[in-house]
Amino acid sequence: MNEIKEDVDMKYSKLFIFFFVILFFYGTGLSQEEITVETVKLTDKIYRLTIVSPGFSVNMAAFFGSDGLLLVDTGFKESIEQMKSALSKIKPCIPKIIINTHAHIDHTGGNAAFGEEPLIIAHSLLRNRLREGRYVPDEFPDEALPDIIFSNSLKLYFNGEEIRLTAIPGAHDDNNIIIHFTESKIVCTGSIFPGMFFPSVDRMYAIATEYPGVLKKLMEMTSEDVIFLTGHGKECDKDDLRKFYEMVIITSGIVKNEIDKGKDLDKIKGENVLRDFESFSNKEYVTTDSWIDLLYWGFKNIRPKKTIVDLLYYAYKRNGAEGVIRKYKDLKENYSDEYNINDTRLAFISYYLIEKDHIDDAQKIVQFWMDEYPDAGMAYFTMGEIHKMKKNIPEALTYYREALKKDPNNAYASEMIKLLEKK
Repeated sequence: MNEIKEDVDMKYSKLFIFFFVILFFYGTGLSQEEITVETVKLTDKIYRLTIVSPGFSVNMAAFFGSDGLLLVDTGFKESIEQMKSALSKIKPCIPKIIINTHAHIDHTGGNAAFGEEPLIIAHSLLRNRLREGRYVPDEFPDEALPDIIFSNSLKLYFNGEEIRLTAIPGAHDDNNIIIHFTESKIVCTGSIFPGMFFPSVDRMYAIATEYPGVLKKLMEMTSEDVIFLTGHGKECDKDDLRKFYEMVIITSGIVKNEIDKGKDLDKIKGENVLRDFESFSNKEYVTTDSWIDLLYWGFKNIRPKKTIVDLLYYAYKRNGAEGVIRKYKDLKENYSDEYNINDTRLAFISYYLIEKDHIDDAQKIVQFWMDEYPDAGMAYFTMGEIHKMKKNIPEALTYYREALKKDPNNAYASEMIKLLEKK
């Protein structure tokens, strides 16, 4: 029984770290709660599968018929067992086809879990994306990469239905596609149309000011009777899409007008210029201020610096934790104008090592993280997690308390302190 509990504690700790890294690195605000998958029947053939965590969700589509199962997106790799369980309750089978709406790991992370059998289809850029930059530590194997790629459009016939795939990149990511089940009248939008809240933008590859054009294309290519299976919200109809498009057009115009008046970003946000659109704000996805940020950066053509995650990853593969530390110091000292160098990158590589059970190496890097960024509460929290994994409870409590001192809003540190003090 104790061995089982120890395994659960280790998995729980890893899940904690995983969600924190997602929060800090991707900005999604996922909960630390256990992942669940919700199943909703949309038509006789199509089901929505939703990875659910309070405040955040990811939608996928499962299309069943005489030819087998087609999946649109595969969610996080950490949610794959729940997803497989949900699918088995509908009809136990391995997908024949997987279509990825874009590269982000909340949509592609489960690709490898189904082995070599499924045929994977995606935008022509996605194959390279999963082998570069911040995706490198996810180590996408060959079977997780697309087998068929396209740049503009593609049709396939499956389960007696014509399925149209169309690329409309540039707003959320540079490899977005939509999937139109023509007979079922279901359109899977991925994160281009996330739901009825402000959209997110992967600024490495896309720009918020492209959103009006992308949404206009989406409206023009879809009929009045379709239902949109959005990337992160509830199903929407064509009227919802029009409201979403109108919001994007008006808010873009407001922010552009304020920029033209000579106002800087802080001034625009401070004046709450988008107060009439607060209903689109989602504190766990994109807030009003975050949408202003994205629009401002887009109009000003302020692009992010390159990521160092892949550089740290390869440094670890070559020279271990010491290699990561040396590479980070070199980049910070000599290449800060070119690369985005901050403590969240150390968080990401630390999580990677924890996930791979390289706990001692992770501890070395987290110690370096604390030395470099002594006010980083997340670093102290992570060190607390490492000591908990090692069953060094007094040390774990020390670091959790320090994390809470540096960030009094860290409810998870507070909860861990309560739990460990009872032992």
